[in-house]
Order: sequence, then structure tokens, then C-alpha cells
Amino acid sequence: MVYMNLSRWSAQVAVAIAVAHGLLALWYSTVLPLGEGPDEVPHYRYARFLATRAALPIGREADSEGAFQPPLYYALGALLTAGIAEGRLEIENNPDFDLRRPATQGPALIHHAAERWPYRDGALAWHLLRALSAVCGALTVYGIYRLGRALFPKEPGPALGAAAFAAFLPG
Repeated sequence: MVYMNLSRWSAQVAVAIAVAHGLLALWYSTVLPLGEGPDEVPHYRYARFLATRAALPIGREADSEGAFQPPLYYALGALLTAGIAEGRLEIENNPDFDLRRPATQGPALIHHAAERWPYRDGALAWHLLRALSAVCGALTVYGIYRLGRALFPKEPGPALGAAAFAAFLPG
């Protein structure tokens, strides 16, 4: 009886951790300007390549990610954004940005009005892809918990610890 209650309680805590991760990721995706996440531009271009051409990229057709990334996430992103036009969304490097000069740090890209709320066209597609990433992250956190429970069936602590570590690890 106690084991069953502990198991149910730990599953509820794991769901709460996964939901918290997903909500934090969604919040972060709205405050971080488009394209400023690590490797975000090539990931976006890969998903949009699949959405607009309905084919896998060959070589560097979809930027650097198309050459070596497995396509499942990008195919899901393409399905999610297939009917959305690119519109006036521009991806333009900031000529004043230089990693070698910390005093000049600012955004890596120049951000235009087309990126602002309410999201439309390419900005909407980009935010939908970010939402997909948040959902995938939350599912991963819960999957880590389930794996931990399979490895340590009598003790929920390691599973919850691993899920919380993955959920709240910065970056």
C-alpha cells in the first residue's frame, strides 16, 4: 500500500517537473529574440526546408543542420508549419556583433518588426517550432523519470533527481 502511494506520488511529482520544464521553455521562447538561441537559425531553416519542399535536404541545402541531423524532429516541425508562408521574416546578421569583442556584445541578428507579437508568417512558424521543442523537452524529462523508475523500481529518488536535473539544467 505504501509502495503504491509512493509510486503514484513520485509520478505526479515527475509530471509536475516535466510541466514546469515545458512552461519555462515556452516562457524563454517568447523572451529570447528569434535566432538568438544556439544554432537556432540552421535548425529553423532545416524544418522550413522540409515544410516548403516536402523533401529531405541533400548536403548543405538546408544550411549546416541538413547535412547530418536525423530528420524526425524536423519532419514534425515541417508538419506543424507546412501551411505557413515565410512572409517578410528576414534573417540578417548584425554587423556590429563580434564574439571576439565582449564590449560590443548585443544581438547576433538584426531584429525587425515582422518578429513582434502578434506572430504571423515566418515568425509564427518559428514560435511554433520553439513550442514543439518545449513539448519534446517536457516529454524527455518525463522519459528520464520513467527510465529511472525502471532502473530503480523500489526507490523513486534517483528517478526524480535525474528528471529534475535534466529539467532545470541551464542551457
